[in-house]
Amino acid sequence: MSDVFEICSRYIDELCELSPAAATSMGVPGYDHLWGDAGPASVTAWLALADRIEAEIDALPEPTDRFDALARRSAKESFSLSREVYASGAQYRNASSIVSGAGSLVGVLDQMPLTTEQECRDLASRLASIDQPM
Repeated sequence: MSDVFEICSRYIDELCELSPAAATSMGVPGYDHLWGDAGPASVTAWLALADRIEAEIDALPEPTDRFDALARRSAKESFSLSREVYASGAQYRNASSIVSGAGSLVGVLDQMPLTTEQECRDLASRLASIDQPM
C-alpha cells in the first residue's frame, strides 16, 4: 500500500474511534455498540484529526502515479469541504425531520446488520445508550 493510502486508511481507523456512528455508516465493523460524542467537542476533535492527517499527506513527496494523486486530491478536497460545513455551523441547522439529529440516529440504526446474535446485542447496547448522543 502506498504512503498516501496508508495515511488515509489510518484516518478512517481514527475517524471510526471518534465517530462510531460514522463507522456504522461506512460499514466498518466493531463500533456498532457505541455512539461516540455528538457535541461540539467532536467537531474540534475531528478538525484536529483532519489537520494532522492533511499535514501528513502534504509532507509526502509528489505522487508518481495517478491513483496516489487522486487519493491525495480526494482527501484534501473532502477535508476542505467538511471544514467549510463546520465553519458555517451548518451541522447545527438541520430542521428537517429526516436529517435532524433524531433522524440521523434512526438512519444509523437502520444501517445496522441484524443477522447474528452479536449484531443484535450491538443494537441492544446502542439502544440502551441512545440518550448519550443527544
